[in-house]
Amino acid sequence: MSYKTKCNACGAEFDVNLPACPECGSGDRFVAVPESANFGDKTDKKTFSHKSSGFKKIELAETIAMIETLVIDSRSYMSVQLLLAASLYCRESWNIELDGNKELASADRYFAIGAVMLSFAAIDSSINEFYQDIKDNVQSTTLSSILNVNKKELLIAYWDNRANKDILNKYRRNNTLTKYQYALHTAEQPKFNDDNNISNEPFKRFLNLRTLRDAITHYHPETSNNLQKHGKIEENFRNYNMQLNPFFDGLANTFFPDKCFGHGLAEWSINTAIDFVDSFYERLNIPSRLNAHRNDFKTRG
Repeated sequence: MSYKTKCNACGAEFDVNLPACPECGSGDRFVAVPESANFGDKTDKKTFSHKSSGFKKIELAETIAMIETLVIDSRSYMSVQLLLAASLYCRESWNIELDGNKELASADRYFAIGAVMLSFAAIDSSINEFYQDIKDNVQSTTLSSILNVNKKELLIAYWDNRANKDILNKYRRNNTLTKYQYALHTAEQPKFNDDNNISNEPFKRFLNLRTLRDAITHYHPETSNNLQKHGKIEENFRNYNMQLNPFFDGLANTFFPDKCFGHGLAEWSINTAIDFVDSFYERLNIPSRLNAHRNDFKTRG
């Protein structure tokens, strides 16, 4: 909820956080806020002067105190912030490779590694936010339409580790995928890999992103003439035709953990995270929570 303040001297509207009117410099103003706004017990009721057109007029004799009273009940979602950060890293990688500055070759890899890790973190954060919103009763109308009271209680019990042991053993809460699967199971919607009518490509890419994330997080070095898990990673990504890190062209380095980490993989990771989250909401038949920010996830330029 945003608030505008109006100057009592000249009538100009401006942001409530500004100390004075930018037009005339007067500090004499009031804030128009919706009637539904809840100001809590600390609000000085004497500051309410009159009601007009569904708004309360609040004199700002003590500006700082009133602003503290008005700025209330915010809720942030880290999944979006993580994807924005991954996109920033991806653009940095793009620009380094575009410039071809070999002195920044290491930075290119570091940005790509960061984008991979942040992309997977966004997937995990997104499903955690889904459950927490249900528990805190912060839900969209469309979500409420597919989850009756019983289904909500089942999801909350699972989220609070109060579900029966069979459920908790099958859908482990420390596993990103099983949190998504249990939500779909409870909503009586097709789980990933269970319905041929819905594309499973985002799910397949998710599995490869998860393998890559795990290989980074729990890294074990391997020798180039005896590749095992590292060789399997290369096989998994061979069909994606992504551009490898150009600074390794002509070098004998292995795919993982060297040639793969560049803009191509960073961009693929972000798109995989977005597509997987979108696919989850598609299965629930409700709009994706990423829709409002889709144009902000730029991977080039």
